Amino acid sequence: MAVVVVGLIPALSVCAPAAFASHGKTAASGYLAYSNWSVCNGGLEQGREGIVRAVNILNAETDVNASIGSCDSENVSAWSGSYPESWFGLTTCTATGANGRCGRKVVRLNSSAIFASSNPAQQWNKTAIHEMGHVGGLGHRNVSSSCMASGEAPPIVAVFDSHDIAELNATYV
Repeated sequence: MAVVVVGLIPALSVCAPAAFASHGKTAASGYLAYSNWSVCNGGLEQGREGIVRAVNILNAETDVNASIGSCDSENVSAWSGSYPESWFGLTTCTATGANGRCGRKVVRLNSSAIFASSNPAQQWNKTAIHEMGHVGGLGHRNVSSSCMASGEAPPIVAVFDSHDIAELNATYV
């Protein structure tokens, strides 16, 4: 089984490659094959709170049906902990699902990089929603009005913009 890595958010703000500018389901790990996301949420409290906020935003603004569920039957596993690398977040596909699409995603939120950012409280929220965007197949963007831009919050917002929402809704109808 090949594991594909997506969503490395470097602690230093950099521009995303042009290939990722407009989504088009360009997250390197693909998009989760199912519109019902059962999210196992573990690790540090700040990360768990960020994931709950992201799930609430997904449910309110998109056609994704996300819930915090059992860690025995999840198709999205979110964990916040300390990693030695400098990325804020990382999303990988760990299993193949329907039609060869990703059947299970793992989201990691890196407390060492987030606590070192200029505004850790906002960075937890921005990183959580950004990584959940990768679960849905969203690639990086070059606009600070979208949480899918790489880098620190602020200046990057911790919400999806209308383009992100439209892409997620086109994927999960």
